[in-house]
Amino acid sequence: MTLEITEEQFTQAMRDAVNERGEDYRYYEHFGWASCRNYSEEEGTMCLVGLALEKCGVNWSDQPQWIWGCNVDDLDHNTLVHFSNRRLLYAAEEAQRVQDRGRTWGTALGVYERILAGVGA
Repeated sequence: MTLEITEEQFTQAMRDAVNERGEDYRYYEHFGWASCRNYSEEEGTMCLVGLALEKCGVNWSDQPQWIWGCNVDDLDHNTLVHFSNRRLLYAAEEAQRVQDRGRTWGTALGVYERILAGVGA
């Protein structure tokens, strides 16, 4: 079953994820560079987009094929989720790239929101 993700829903989930862990949160400080994963049984949901998707209804423990890091586009094209528009998908991908480069979740959220606003990254 494909989970439909709207821009409004995902934007709120991204904001909630950042609020939960903090704007200064950095993925690699907690999990290391070699741990690019969406989910771990020991740690729970690990990455920004993964946590936002969980807040939208994805249950990572039921999706073992997706627990290791992947491109957001892969999730959309392989029917786990469907983003309501390409701009939303692009914004999510860019936020993930920012996080993966070691920037804070607050920075990643800012990039995401600027893309959706049409300002660019």
